[in-house]
Amino acid sequence: MNIKNKFLSLFFLCIFYTSSLAAYDLPFISPYSPEDAQTLHIQRVIDFLKAEELNLAKKEIKAFLEKYPESEHNQSLQVLAGDLLFQEERYSQSYTYYSKVKELSLFKKILPNFLHALHHSKQYRLLTKHIEELKSQDHWKEEELALMNFYLAESLLKRNAEYFSVNAEKEIQRAIGLYSSLDESKFTLASLEGLAMAHELLKQQEKAGAYLKKLVDLDPENKEKHLFSLATLQSEFNKQEA
Repeated sequence: MNIKNKFLSLFFLCIFYTSSLAAYDLPFISPYSPEDAQTLHIQRVIDFLKAEELNLAKKEIKAFLEKYPESEHNQSLQVLAGDLLFQEERYSQSYTYYSKVKELSLFKKILPNFLHALHHSKQYRLLTKHIEELKSQDHWKEEELALMNFYLAESLLKRNAEYFSVNAEKEIQRAIGLYSSLDESKFTLASLEGLAMAHELLKQQEKAGAYLKKLVDLDPENKEKHLFSLATLQSEFNKQEA
């Protein structure tokens, strides 16, 4: 086994992520230490990443995980593989790797990507299930709970918007409560959009319009979009005000 006297931070990827991700702790190869098969394999991954040969890096990661299922480096490599696929917007595949990360400190760092991957791939029921399970644990910070509440609201709303279920009204009301709890947070604007959509689904056009008017004031960059949504809402439910 190698003497692991330092770790290599793989920030050279320069990849944009929706979450704050940690560096990947992988073993550093010293010319004065013995070279075992696992470390050499990981070095190939690092070399491919440095050369921006991301497809080859992914193949090497997959091969490593299959060959060394009990390796101490597996959790970090699961994260790395998930991140590479996330960057390529292959969300279902990135979720497959993220879902195998059991080490809490690592999972907390990929939590935003984990939730976004499920949301973007429209796996709303699975997203709801995961969040309910995660929220039952008591080690989350306030901002992590806010993130989960936002994605839970999104999941409850959008799965009923696309497939109106038997419990649709109850679930949409629950989404409204979750969105409302995120006022004055970094999710404020997205939550206002969710609230407008939720009230529109419930045929509560006045409330939906009120949230769209708030968005016109609070989100000047997207003012035209919100004005168009407001006009469309009014034309559908209140012809005389369109």
